[in-house]
Amino acid sequence: MMRSWIGLVAGLIVLCLLTISISAQTVQPPRNQTRQDTSSGQIVPIRQAAIPRTAASKGNGPRGVSSAAFAAPRWFPLPPQHQAYLDEILTYWEHHCKTINRYECEFLHFVYGPTREKNGGRLKNGGYPALEKNGGIIKYMAPDKALYRTTSVFGYDSTLAKKYAPKDVERFGNHWICDGKAVFDFDYPQKKLFVDILPPEAQGKAIDRGPMPFLFRAKKDDLHRRFWMRVITPEHAKDEYWIEAVPKFQGDSAYFQMAHIIIAEKDYLPQAIVLFDPAYSPGNPKKQSYIFNHRKTNWSWTDAAKGLLLWQREFYEPKTPRGWVRVERNQQMPLPANTRPQTAGRSISRQRTGSSQNIGGIR
Repeated sequence: MMRSWIGLVAGLIVLCLLTISISAQTVQPPRNQTRQDTSSGQIVPIRQAAIPRTAASKGNGPRGVSSAAFAAPRWFPLPPQHQAYLDEILTYWEHHCKTINRYECEFLHFVYGPTREKNGGRLKNGGYPALEKNGGIIKYMAPDKALYRTTSVFGYDSTLAKKYAPKDVERFGNHWICDGKAVFDFDYPQKKLFVDILPPEAQGKAIDRGPMPFLFRAKKDDLHRRFWMRVITPEHAKDEYWIEAVPKFQGDSAYFQMAHIIIAEKDYLPQAIVLFDPAYSPGNPKKQSYIFNHRKTNWSWTDAAKGLLLWQREFYEPKTPRGWVRVERNQQMPLPANTRPQTAGRSISRQRTGSSQNIGGIR
């Protein structure tokens, strides 16, 4: 079965440039500003004045999300200054994403949920421990090639001093490649390479799901079409922009009730994404998170001698491992972003069973 991808934080995002041509005018990043409390309960958030206090509530749960399906959250619409600041962030983010031809990072993935212990293993802060801690790599080459591979998996075990034990990467990890025309899903337990051939209308869109679009394909107009958004940068955050996105449509809400995207000011790329389970609530605080480390983009072509050509080769017609069976499957319909629920305890990048997956987050 085709893998469902995150998300990242999944396909969440597709942004549009300002009406002014970037070639004619340099897009400036949002200016740094400081926060201060006001008697009305509002603050002057980092980098922008007069945005309502949305990041001060305790915990990592939804902040004012309406329980009605697809109803706007109660903090919407945003005050004009807040909306202008949000658009400024999205515009600069999109501008930066449009400059990315090659991207690579190492990721950490945490899945939070109840354990078999008393009270589900709840922690003192009310959240659940991470049931899985995974690591791996993500690669991207414009316009539509991507690679996702898990390199380590650790499972929660409360009987151990360190609480985590290594698990079989081939059994519990994920490995897929998209070359723009097909998705290659490596199923190590079955020793099968599933090749999902994409119809013309879906080509170039297969990686616009899960956390992938957040990383290097952000577009403002599509973000506004698919999500209600606001800036929630907490007071303690430095050199970061936090954006909360609440889905407007079932395709995205099947993946998560809400997403938090944390953009680093240093490179204006997401350094973390938190996805809250579709059924998230204070009594059911399931969520998952991705942390993106060692991010690299657009390294010099002189690096070809150091392996760039070999790096690019990974995206072209991956070979079937010796002893494996190649299974080709034609996708009869376009692949809409974020339409499949996911399986508890599994990475948002994979789904083999078709059952509903847990979404987790950062503590």
